[in-house]
Amino acid sequence: MPNWKVHRWFGRCLGIRLSDQAMRKVDRTLDYPTLLGVRLPHKSLHNVLGVMEAYRLYGPEGARYAMLHLILDRMFKGRRGKMLEALISY
Repeated sequence: MPNWKVHRWFGRCLGIRLSDQAMRKVDRTLDYPTLLGVRLPHKSLHNVLGVMEAYRLYGPEGARYAMLHLILDRMFKGRRGKMLEALISY
């Protein structure tokens, strides 16, 4: 899967109007969720609950960015994600 820089790059290209800090918070919420201060299993919010949490935090733009994050993670697993990172950072 691509790293968070790739997610943010695509988000900006697609016109998602969130700050880098807000995008990082959505990324962290999806990949490393917590509940009442307890860390949940890695990516346990990689579903509609994560999108709803992003919506709660940042409104429709947060939900759009969360959906983009989930789509990119599913599309670019393993080597494809690493190749995409290399292309974007070039």
